Amino acid sequence: MTLNAEEVVGTTLSANLPIYRLELTFKSAMVSVLKDQDAVVSLVSRYAVHQQPLTTDVAIEAGVSRFIPSAFGIDSRTVEEGKLSCQIERRIKTQNYLSKKADHYSNFSWTRLGIGLLFDYATNFGLAAKASVAILQRPNETSNQYLSIASFNTTQKETLRILESRTGGSKWTVKHISSVDLEHEGD
Repeated sequence: MTLNAEEVVGTTLSANLPIYRLELTFKSAMVSVLKDQDAVVSLVSRYAVHQQPLTTDVAIEAGVSRFIPSAFGIDSRTVEEGKLSCQIERRIKTQNYLSKKADHYSNFSWTRLGIGLLFDYATNFGLAAKASVAILQRPNETSNQYLSIASFNTTQKETLRILESRTGGSKWTVKHISSVDLEHEGD
């Protein structure tokens, strides 16, 4: 295992885990780091998601056989045109790029992991980490697929009922608004 990080702050890691601090645009250095690695689990922030096609190319050049992109949120395959689709356009482009590369390179595959909305970062990222390990342990079953997982499923009404019960039992004022109206309100 190798950690490629631009910056690791406040983290205690195993002494046996090599850490490389590289700019994502230094292609030759990244190829060198990824040589002899079986997989890349990308954890770039949403501000660097647009660089995942470059990381994909580097991984392929280095001989990496599996790529798990950093796109652990909502299922971008089900998002219709609108404000939200603009927000996740980079994820959609990354997905299309990975699919194209997997079609072209028979020794390369990808798995996208959707964990839904980030309700609780610690729970969701812990779940994503466990799922990533499971994906890598089952390469044939998870090859070139989008997998959806959840630590729990709830509705807005269930969440409201819990919040009301935890804040003294009084009813909260609820305003019903359509997604389309909410988008217009945000403009």
